[in-house]
Amino acid sequence: MMQAGVARGKSPVTGAARRIAVAAVSAVLITGCGGSSPSAPTPTPTPTPAPVRSLVTQGSSSGLLANYVHHTVFTTLSTGHIDVSVDWTYSTDTVRVVVASGSFTCYDGTYIDYNRCSIVADVNDGTKPRKIALPGKPAGTYTLYIDNFGPQTEAISWQVFLTTPG
Repeated sequence: MMQAGVARGKSPVTGAARRIAVAAVSAVLITGCGGSSPSAPTPTPTPTPAPVRSLVTQGSSSGLLANYVHHTVFTTLSTGHIDVSVDWTYSTDTVRVVVASGSFTCYDGTYIDYNRCSIVADVNDGTKPRKIALPGKPAGTYTLYIDNFGPQTEAISWQVFLTTPG
């Protein structure tokens, strides 16, 4: 049987009931979207600063006779990674590169004596140019020794870099 005034397939919901239902659904949807409680912002992590690479010293010299030593004193102001690069002209010459702590401490007043100083690095491996990496070295004074065993007179060049955390 059919009720009077209601068409087949239609709901007998009144206009007032329909408005209440729409209001209730809207309230649920707004609350579900975060409308009733503010959320805390997500913190942005602080980026790690990039390492800083600085030139400490560089230079060149011509006329380094066979069996003579050139030395250069340099100072680093921070703990860091020291990179040393030394090059020379003739690949047939044997060149030794030494880095020692202190200012010209391997010199005894007459000769260079590597047994009397605190050697940080000593490279004589046949590679040209010589490259030395010294990680984690404290701030301080160092001496770079470039020892030409010959047989020829050499022209040399060097660079020393310090890399510190940013």
